[in-house]
Amino acid sequence: MRDIEHKLDQVDIDVRERIAVRLQRAQQVLAQRPKDKRQLDALHMPEEAKTLTRRQWRWIKRR
Repeated sequence: MRDIEHKLDQVDIDVRERIAVRLQRAQQVLAQRPKDKRQLDALHMPEEAKTLTRRQWRWIKRR
């Protein structure tokens, strides 16, 4: 990840912002502990993963 952070200076601004968001999420996943309150459950859509209730999750798993 450090290599990517160092190479961000060479990339366009709009691409840099998108990569920075993903890097932040990856760092959060690496730093979180099993009992943390605000864990990221999914990197692709973390805000969507937080909204699923237990019943909805069971229904999705049964499919």
